[in-house]
Amino acid sequence: MRATIQNFAFSDLITAIAKKKAKEEIERYLYNKEYPAFSIHILGDDLHLISKSLKSIDAQKYPFVHVSIISKTKYAIDFSYKNITSISFEDDFLESEITSYLSNASKKSSDFYFSIIPEGTEYLPQAFSQVRNIIKRFVEVHWLIGTPVYKSDLDVQLPIDIAKRRLNKEMYLQQISRNRFSNIDPASSFFTKSLLDSLPPTLSEREKLPSFDNLWRNLFEYADPYFSTFYSSYTKRRNLNISPKSISEWLFKNNIPYFRYFFRQKMNLNPVIRFEHRSNSYYFSEY
Repeated sequence: MRATIQNFAFSDLITAIAKKKAKEEIERYLYNKEYPAFSIHILGDDLHLISKSLKSIDAQKYPFVHVSIISKTKYAIDFSYKNITSISFEDDFLESEITSYLSNASKKSSDFYFSIIPEGTEYLPQAFSQVRNIIKRFVEVHWLIGTPVYKSDLDVQLPIDIAKRRLNKEMYLQQISRNRFSNIDPASSFFTKSLLDSLPPTLSEREKLPSFDNLWRNLFEYADPYFSTFYSSYTKRRNLNISPKSISEWLFKNNIPYFRYFFRQKMNLNPVIRFEHRSNSYYFSEY
């Protein structure tokens, strides 16, 4: 009789342990679904600048962040960051291969949000949380561009107005035909895994554009970006030719009420994603 009671007690213990483990697995799964992982790729060979980027990523305090460092030199990196899940080194590649690299990285990964940045990029506080909040709210957003804050040493400059930065594929092609590069800042660009997975295994070099514009040019074949007003990162200011090509474009870029509507309709631009403080949520806006 005593042995039977002991067997029942042992069986109950095993059942309780199994239930606890199952509950923990479910909670872990739900937490992972609530906070999809980021995959951040850093391009560079300067240890100081790479470390600056790593510190800003760690300061995000986001639950799941995997970092890949693409460098010719394998440095002795500090791996003690509390809020970076993993750090790995990847082999350097040609500028023209940046799109293929990111597409292949996505297909090998279960991470959800991706970004590829130059060394020295510093993310602003809560940038990752804002990206996660926006993309979870708007399922149609697969390429998100935040607002970079231009910083040089101690000099911080106001961002370029969002009306002057908005692009679709047609406007982008006009811009690179004039400048050979665009005003899209990699420090503010984030992509979903599904967008990168949609890129074919073999990608065009796209007229041998500079590395990041090779990526933008390929992505524009599959999606137009959504621009948002959240401050995403510090970046170095670039001199860009953003002069309009028509009166209607000038009215739009200078945010002239009523008249700006015609250019937006003509170009069929994606709406801007803005933040409403009263409701503490993001919303689509035409301006």
